[in-house]
Amino acid sequence: MAVFGNVMMVFNQKPIIPLNNFISYWKFDGNSLDSVGANDGTTTDTLFVSGLIGQSIEFKGDLPSLVNIPDSNNLSFGNGTIENDFSTIHLVNVPEILPSNSRLFQKINFDNSQREYACTLRSNGTVEFALIDTINNVVSSVVTNNTISLNTWHVIITTYEASTKKIEISIDGVFNNNVQNLPNSYVAMSNSTADLIIGNDVRFQRAGTKGKINVSSFLNIKLTPEQVAYAVDKLLINNQHLI
Repeated sequence: MAVFGNVMMVFNQKPIIPLNNFISYWKFDGNSLDSVGANDGTTTDTLFVSGLIGQSIEFKGDLPSLVNIPDSNNLSFGNGTIENDFSTIHLVNVPEILPSNSRLFQKINFDNSQREYACTLRSNGTVEFALIDTINNVVSSVVTNNTISLNTWHVIITTYEASTKKIEISIDGVFNNNVQNLPNSYVAMSNSTADLIIGNDVRFQRAGTKGKINVSSFLNIKLTPEQVAYAVDKLLINNQHLI
């Protein structure tokens, strides 16, 4: 049982998020292997340490400290013309947010010529999620009003509804977002050859996340509020993996 605001929810033993909706799920329990798909990562200058659930991966926040997941079609959600719904789930603990902002994850290549999406922990504790239309060279993004606390485990969930082009971000089940920046010229993300990078920006001197990530996951659906609440309850309250 979990209580969110004035809403009480009772979860049965059947997962609300079906397994076939998970594209990838990295537990970081001593390795960077994908627990549901084939998107295994390789690590650079990271450690595996105690997490909220088993082990987690720890990033140093300076270059290069990252997980690199090779480009895969199922980690791209647009083709320059149309897009698909998707969501991400991250269980994170950050001891320090760097003054230049910290990149949580991104699908952007080193020279910045191929860009799809990026999630940033901003220097004031808010979270930003951005989608990039490289054909029209515009960015659609949203920033939270609520913030993360340092040295605290948080579940950060991003969702995207392609039909409405609506981006949402949840911190521990609470959606509290600034108005979305959606330029009229934004059409769709491209399907680039950029790798997915977790924990580091890799663009010259921009830093990545400093802290621990216990779960990183991508899904092929826009999570409903009930599914978001379920994920937060299971990860943060019951300290159990979603799969």
